[in-house]
Amino acid sequence: MSGARTRLLLSFIALYLPFAAVLLLLRRSALDEPHLWDALGCYVGQARFIATHGFDLSRYSELGFVRPPLFTGTLAAVMHWISPSRQAMHATTLLFGAAILPSLYLLTRRLGGSPWVALLAVALCVATPSFFAQSGLVHSDLPATAFTTLAWLLLLSGHTVGFFVVATLGVLTKESAYFVCVLAALWLLWQQGLSLWSLLRRGPIAGRWLSLALRLWPTVVPVLVLAGWQLGQRFLVGAVLPTIY
Repeated sequence: MSGARTRLLLSFIALYLPFAAVLLLLRRSALDEPHLWDALGCYVGQARFIATHGFDLSRYSELGFVRPPLFTGTLAAVMHWISPSRQAMHATTLLFGAAILPSLYLLTRRLGGSPWVALLAVALCVATPSFFAQSGLVHSDLPATAFTTLAWLLLLSGHTVGFFVVATLGVLTKESAYFVCVLAALWLLWQQGLSLWSLLRRGPIAGRWLSLALRLWPTVVPVLVLAGWQLGQRFLVGAVLPTIY
């Protein structure tokens, strides 16, 4: 690991620990709240199913649809190895969401903000009703946002492989996380002094798209992974796009 990557990782960890502790303190009452219907009917229910049936894929058709595996798989692991309690489910989701805060701080600094401006950005994020309320809910929105924020930070820091890895984790948490790949592709083209239109005007049509995919591979692969997951649903539940979508 290069020195720059090591420094970024250590900065992230050093910020994550106090930010997560403060968020846990602010939202400690949410740990005892009952699950809302979406958590029960989707995330907690599927995590319980995974914890029970594991890799017995023949049973998954009973679900009707399957969420991307990273978040529900993590909940299932916590259920199996730590506790199936609602407090454990809330805490796991909160710790996922807390990763947004160090990424946001470092992203603000990367964009030229002072440490005080970066702290203000974090404080405004925590005070945003949608963040504060969802930090105690067992939903995949904040975990996916944590991955997309970190992915964007890595891209702006020049770590394209890191972007690819984290963006892939994002789409395996919530399908809509693919949006960051669209923005990242435009950023990479701009960084290379190219435009989408100019690339698609050069040579045979197949060669144009291949050239574009090779130039933008860190943003293409996560989308292909998501497509592969959706195709996997055809095997699990009998439909590429289940009716719930």
